[in-house]
This record gives sequence, C-alpha cells and structure tokens, in this order.
Amino acid sequence: MSFKFTRNKYTKFFDQSRKQKKLSFIKLKNKIRRFPDRLFFSHHFVDERDEGFLEEYRTHQWIDVYFISKKKANIFYSASFVTKSLKLWDELEEEGYQYTENVLTKEQKDLSNDRSFLPDQQNPKYTIMVHNHPEMRDLYHNTWERRVAQKACEKDVHLVDPKNEIKFNHTYGIKLHITLPLDVFTGKDVTEWIEHFYANGEQLDEVGPMEVKTETLFKLGYLKEKDKDLLK
Repeated sequence: MSFKFTRNKYTKFFDQSRKQKKLSFIKLKNKIRRFPDRLFFSHHFVDERDEGFLEEYRTHQWIDVYFISKKKANIFYSASFVTKSLKLWDELEEEGYQYTENVLTKEQKDLSNDRSFLPDQQNPKYTIMVHNHPEMRDLYHNTWERRVAQKACEKDVHLVDPKNEIKFNHTYGIKLHITLPLDVFTGKDVTEWIEHFYANGEQLDEVGPMEVKTETLFKLGYLKEKDKDLLK
C-alpha cells in the first residue's frame, strides 16, 4: 500500500509540487480517520481492530507510523520507532560486523560472498541464489553471530545512548527516528508519544542513556539458549 503521489520515488518531499504534497496529506488524513484515537496510520498490526490481528502482534520492537502535523499545513511525519533493546542490538551487530570484517582474511570473505544464481527447479521463470562455498559463508555468519553474543554477555547491564533524529530530506513527509525507553511497546505507547510531541510544539526531547539488561536480551529472543555459556 503506497501513499506516494510523486512520479519519481526519489524526489524529496519538499521538492515535490504543492499538489503532490497535498494529495499525500489528504490520503494519509483519511487513513487516520479510520481509527482517530490512534492519531497515526501504520501498515503494521496495532490492535484487534485491524483485520487479521493476532494477540502476539500487539507488542512491538519496532514500527513505522505516519501522522499529520498540527503545526504546519499539509505536512505530515513518517516516524520509525524502535525499543532501547533493539537499538542496543543494532549497535552490537554493527560491532560484530566490523569485527568479522577485520578478523577474516580477504580470501575467506571473498569465498563467503561468492554466489551463483541458478534456475528454480519448481518455477523455471525464477532463479535461486546459492553460495558456492557454504562452509565459508557459515564461517562468516558464525564468527559474526558469536562475536555479537560475546559482547552482549560481557556485562549484566548495557547502556545505549540514542539520538532521536528529524530529517527533512525524506521522500514521504518529515522523517523521524525515535528510540523509546522501553523493552517492548504497543500502539498506545506510540499514541502517547505523539500526544507529547504535539504538546511540545512538535520538537524532539533530548534523550539520555538508557539501560538494557542482558537478561532482557535473552527474554526477547535476541540471545539464544546456546549463548548462556558466554555469561560471565
């Protein structure tokens, strides 16, 4: 489901014509009117009012939502929300990636990335990707995965210091990147954040360091049972 009325998907929102921006705004506003108490529209499941909703969809680690500005005419926001736990995990994965890139040889990395595209036996119109050296691909993946788990298990409590961002070079509205100080959140948490954002004159609050417990990473499934041998 797309909202973009621009013919060029790479055209920045504020470079689009007034008509294009207004059409996108109106379409989004009509979407929000379905459930006005939410204050936003999302392609994600939010609650039981969404067709196909299951209870396990109620809580989120991340969600993309869209909501209108009350301060600026025909302007809206495209916001990505993540939890502090996911923010930490992203940082750990980035460190694990850099570690793997440095510790493996160029030959190992080249072999790991060596792949072919073969005809799909079930549907010849399509191709499937196969790794020509699966043992090297496994080496790369396992090195990365193990490093992430090692860093996660080094301490009982981690500090993540996110910076909420607002960007005006997005193709669909004003882009927001928001880290919530929660391990999981619901649609109501997003609505409360938007209400506060409105009350604050549509300005982002400064956020400080957030604590994430390693036991929470296990509870949420980021760390697996096999990783418990790494606990100090």
